[in-house]
Amino acid sequence: MPFLPKKICGIIADKGGDYLFTVKDNQRKLRRDIDRCLALLAGSSRRQDHTTENSGHGRSETRHIALIPAPEALKKTWPGLQAVGTITRTRQQHKTGKTSVETVYFITSLDKTAPDILALNRAHWRIENNLHRHKDVLFDEDRSTIRCNAAPHNMAVCRASALAFLKSLRQPLPHTTQDFARNPDALFHVLLDF
Repeated sequence: MPFLPKKICGIIADKGGDYLFTVKDNQRKLRRDIDRCLALLAGSSRRQDHTTENSGHGRSETRHIALIPAPEALKKTWPGLQAVGTITRTRQQHKTGKTSVETVYFITSLDKTAPDILALNRAHWRIENNLHRHKDVLFDEDRSTIRCNAAPHNMAVCRASALAFLKSLRQPLPHTTQDFARNPDALFHVLLDF
């Protein structure tokens, strides 16, 4: 059976889109290929390295990206592939002094600089974390026991639709949901006027 991400990359490239995908742990060969190519191009003008630092939420974080043009062998396998690389995040907790290091591998069809790729990666997680936090806090999604057939997907669509509706009201989400929980008639009237 063909590896699904390769098909997805092909569909995205065919439709004129771009991708920036994390290479998962179960893709050992691809990770080894990226490691080998990064090592071969160390110190080369073809390799871009960029580092950012910031502090907040009780920790300091350093992000380092190493980016190289995609090797020809990988371009043949991954449609639209332009570059590969790694992002290493080093986090230090201010209170405990504990340090953690995480390296992720990625492939992308974007023809961008290392700072641009790093910014896009960070922006994706900001959106993902914000959406997930709202869905879990407002709808307690993480504790859902719905598991049968298409029901989990259907409930996710319902939650996402409800969240979009609540955001369209341009009111603080926790207060709005609490108000509607206390007064369902108010929700009914808002839906009728929507």
